[in-house]
Amino acid sequence: SENCNTYSSSSSSSSSSSSSSSSSSSSTTFKCKVNKVDTDCAAGTTACFGPTATYTGSDTTLTNGGCGTCAAAKTAATSSTWTAATDCKECTKSLCNGSGALGAHFLTLIAAAFFWLARSG
Repeated sequence: SENCNTYSSSSSSSSSSSSSSSSSSSSTTFKCKVNKVDTDCAAGTTACFGPTATYTGSDTTLTNGGCGTCAAAKTAATSSTWTAATDCKECTKSLCNGSGALGAHFLTLIAAAFFWLARSG
């Protein structure tokens, strides 16, 4: 089970009342990284996409990442050179596609193997 990140919650830390407040004091917005920037996704979005750890291309329609599924991103990027099934990875936690998050599992495995080798040697 992948645990990339958690939903971003914005809530007011002030206890003063507001005359224009008609909604709850806490709301959640699904966010994804787009070109390394936290970005609010459209209502109903439940996935982020980005390149797999093995992707070696430089097509920014993939490397920048974004909101939504790999299939939808590929469809929208009509002149893209990447393949949704092999070059793109989805994750389902808010901000899960940021700064190496999609390759973090791979790096964790390498670190674990290194630790094991160091202990057994």
